[in-house]
Amino acid sequence: MRRISKANKLITVVYVVILLWLIVSAYFFSQHFYTVRRIDLNEKVITDNGPIRVEEIVLTNVKRDYSFDDPPWYHDFAAKHPSRLTTSLMKVFYFYSTPYEVNKDFGRINVKGFLVSESPELDTEGLLDLLDIDVTDKNNSAFTSGEGLKSSSRGNVVFFESYGDNFPFDIDIFKVDAENEDDEKIWELTFNQTHWESHTYNDFFTPKPPREEFETERKLTKIYYTLRKGSKEEIEGFMLPNVRDEFPWGKLNHQYWASPWSSYRYLNYEGEYQEYRDVYTYNLNFRDPDDRSLVAQQKIYLIYKDGVWKIINVGSLEEVGLK
Repeated sequence: MRRISKANKLITVVYVVILLWLIVSAYFFSQHFYTVRRIDLNEKVITDNGPIRVEEIVLTNVKRDYSFDDPPWYHDFAAKHPSRLTTSLMKVFYFYSTPYEVNKDFGRINVKGFLVSESPELDTEGLLDLLDIDVTDKNNSAFTSGEGLKSSSRGNVVFFESYGDNFPFDIDIFKVDAENEDDEKIWELTFNQTHWESHTYNDFFTPKPPREEFETERKLTKIYYTLRKGSKEEIEGFMLPNVRDEFPWGKLNHQYWASPWSSYRYLNYEGEYQEYRDVYTYNLNFRDPDDRSLVAQQKIYLIYKDGVWKIINVGSLEEVGLK
């Protein structure tokens, strides 16, 4: 009887430990959930210096509880162990952590999009002087306080964002507007709470949203990897339907896709092309797998239709720098 009693006690202890572990794990699991609110836009604003596309408004109320300059303590701890254990230890420690600071009253709002710089003499600072996109309340008090631009060295398309860290969640009406260099309002939209779409993520078990990227960058990256994969059916999904029958598939059939150093470089606004207006080229570079020197380039022709990038044609492969 005593042996049975001890066995029962041991089983009870095991059950209690498992139960406590499940409770603790459930708590930390919940700490990895966060919500992103967004409004998808497809707004074209005409300015004297080129068109602006406003793509999305993003609202978040969480920020990392650490930075790259000040990583959590377990980074150093895991690094002291054999490399084969480091990844597993990092995952365990990250799961049993509280990675975010949550603000229930205010959030960070970002307005993102891209513009075409038709003035080649303008640098980034010059474009910032000409671009002023704000989020305001109904009394025109601005919630945005910063702006940022990202451009390539050769493309004339520049990605932008306007942001602020104190956007109140309980606001009923807010506006997004654009002003020119003379502080004249040239565009404005009004929104309310019903316009938001909420997306909830758990960054441990589900893919993280690409919030750090610009929306067009994310979309073009997906097109690039689809082209590289080479599936005709998947590529057709990115095409304008009326170009599929006469699309020059042969131009995509070349050996350079096999190079691990192929890449997409920049987006360029071309204007009119064939029977299309507002055409862009997506420029691809292919490099030698050994010395990474540039060996070929190719252009993908795109239009921006209802917020979606659609392929209309592909240029011929241009081989350069061959030995």
